[in-house]
Amino acid sequence: MGKRHVARTIADEAKFELIRMVALDDNTCQHSITRQKMSLSAAFERASFALPSVLLIVDVEKLSLIRLSAAIDDAKAKKGFLFIGTSTDRKRAVEVFGNIDE
Repeated sequence: MGKRHVARTIADEAKFELIRMVALDDNTCQHSITRQKMSLSAAFERASFALPSVLLIVDVEKLSLIRLSAAIDDAKAKKGFLFIGTSTDRKRAVEVFGNIDE
């Protein structure tokens, strides 16, 4: 099961809003539907206004490991939404959130 499907399932079951962003670089991401570009911090802020929500950032291989870890930590600290990365940093995501494929 792919990460996007997992995120959609989590969002549907928990009645969460799913906000899907695509990482462009260490500081910028783009909304997958509207194509609106924003900073990663703005994306997290947007997700926090839509609590509870699932913020899915794909193509995280474009993020440095340090930036991705910081983004995951930010999401964890907000306690209202979930950050799901891709396989690039899957081990770290599993450490933070548990097995997201179950």
